[in-house]
Amino acid sequence: MTNVKGPNNPRWKGGRQVTFFGYVRVYCPTHPKAIRNLVSEHRLIMERYLQRQLQDGEVVHHRNHDKSDNRIENLELMTNVEHSRQHSLGNRYKKRVLTPRQENQVAQLWQTGKYRMKDIARKFNVGTTAIFSSIHR
Repeated sequence: MTNVKGPNNPRWKGGRQVTFFGYVRVYCPTHPKAIRNLVSEHRLIMERYLQRQLQDGEVVHHRNHDKSDNRIENLELMTNVEHSRQHSLGNRYKKRVLTPRQENQVAQLWQTGKYRMKDIARKFNVGTTAIFSSIHR
């Protein structure tokens, strides 16, 4: 049996897959950034639009935050720094700090051994990092 890859393989499913994170990846074995012959579709579309390869440090941002909507109108080229700023400006999750009283309660709950860090964080409406920091003070 021969090792047939790509469209000639009898198990070929069209060369598109959606990642766990919602990005669409397409079969493109000749692309220099291909991983296992797959490249992110939004990057390919932007490269075709610009008629050049994306440079290191360039990021393609989805304007409507739908990672499977790869229309050129929905894509925007940014630097890594601009992209980070873009996402932090509209951050819905504000950093929450525990009061000293809450930190004592967290310590008591943690010492019982009955609760996971995730459960305690949910109870106090903070992230697990805040709980971790509180426990290790």
